[in-house]
Amino acid sequence: MTKEPTHPVEQSMDVDFKKYQIAADLTQLLCIDERPKTEQIQKAVRLPGGVYSLIDAIKSVGHMSEQQAWQLAHDRNIPMDAHTDDHHHEGNEGEGCGYAATVQKSPETVGAVEAISANERLERAKSNGGQIYHYTGGHRPTHAIINYTEGKTIDQQAAWNDGYGPFTCDVWAVPHYAKQVGLDEHRMTDFILSSFRKTVTHLAPGTPFVELRT
Repeated sequence: MTKEPTHPVEQSMDVDFKKYQIAADLTQLLCIDERPKTEQIQKAVRLPGGVYSLIDAIKSVGHMSEQQAWQLAHDRNIPMDAHTDDHHHEGNEGEGCGYAATVQKSPETVGAVEAISANERLERAKSNGGQIYHYTGGHRPTHAIINYTEGKTIDQQAAWNDGYGPFTCDVWAVPHYAKQVGLDEHRMTDFILSSFRKTVTHLAPGTPFVELRT
């Protein structure tokens, strides 16, 4: 996500987002970003900043440094995927992710333990073999989805095509990653959920939250 979301367009709160649910692959991560991207992938787990919020959760829950968190994530086969966008280029490419830009400038806003350069994190994701996605255009946030439906995510392109812009956080997936890194599932989940709420409230104030459950 970038730091310049457009104002939410008027949309009904009564949207059945379950019709946009698709299978999610735990080995791939996307950001919560609601915009289209140049890559076609949709069947990935969505968390704030992709791998970045998992790194921040590991640091907070495991009391680790940035380097230790990345090393643990790498050693335990956590997907290292991240993104930029089409209006952040060389020099500030990392700030194409609004979560990363916020951690860089005001980490406490999203619950991160310290400020870390967005470009530094993007380079870490690249060097660890992460897929770097490229989002396009301006933001059109309409909803913020907290998804508890096991094994599912939201096809954000399909929702976008229908006029919606759902930020999506696949909370159900966090315990799986917590087990991989050997940290407390509840504390990791609480961190990610809180971070999602704070990120949306910071970048797109007033966006309504919607819970999806089985």
